[in-house]
Amino acid sequence: IVSGVSGDRVWFGANEDYYFRADTRMEVFSNNGDQHGVVIFSYRDGFPQAGINEKGLSFDANALASSALPESEEWQSRRDLPEGVDPVVKALMTYATVPEVIAYIEQYKIPVLSSAQIHFADAKGNLAVYSNDGICYKKRVHISTNFRVCTKDVSKAIKSSKGEYWRYPIAEDILGKGRVSFEKVKRALVETTQTNDVSTLYSFVVDLKTTDFTLYYGADFDGGVVMNAQALIAKGRQSFLMRDLFPDSHLAAFWDLYEAEGPLGAISYLKAQENNV
Repeated sequence: IVSGVSGDRVWFGANEDYYFRADTRMEVFSNNGDQHGVVIFSYRDGFPQAGINEKGLSFDANALASSALPESEEWQSRRDLPEGVDPVVKALMTYATVPEVIAYIEQYKIPVLSSAQIHFADAKGNLAVYSNDGICYKKRVHISTNFRVCTKDVSKAIKSSKGEYWRYPIAEDILGKGRVSFEKVKRALVETTQTNDVSTLYSFVVDLKTTDFTLYYGADFDGGVVMNAQALIAKGRQSFLMRDLFPDSHLAAFWDLYEAEGPLGAISYLKAQENNV
């Protein structure tokens, strides 16, 4: 996950990496007067992986090795989460800036953050990463991946990781010098794509000032779909399977055939594509 500020522009981008599944979704929640409209990226189970609201506040999360929950007096004084409330989605529906979100979620005990950190950015240029055991703000560029970037010395963590943290220095090299731009954020995602057992399911780049975003499917960075969060939200409640947004994608066609005709139909399609190469 990367974010960056360049002049009056603020960029946010991420790869969603996981064991392959075809149920990635885009959920649109409308502005009803009492809450901001939000676009959420999730799976069929509805668990939010990333999102952007109409004010240009965005988030994504990194999975981490699990740690014990804090035992501090401050932690113990926090309230339990109300049943059925996702605190990050609730924050996006309520607030417009990162400091407001941090103040909100710090009211609650959030057990899932013992094994995750959340990367936030907003249209005003606030960039932050938050977990139960630390928070760090950056002014120009923020990068996060699957280690605790706020409570570990980043350079030492990378050196001792035996290569697991290979994506961080690549993104840092691309974004660390000169102006941050759409092209640089996209390049950082392209060069940190995963194609092994864990693979890049989708990627996105958001201009937080305009809420324009480009969505890429299955690590195909030549076939992005450009949308605007505010325009989607204005159309009301919507839900999309991501693969339906990419009708020309071989990956989408494979899964549609798999569901319609079973494994043999999908495999026949793959063999036909191989013969056409």
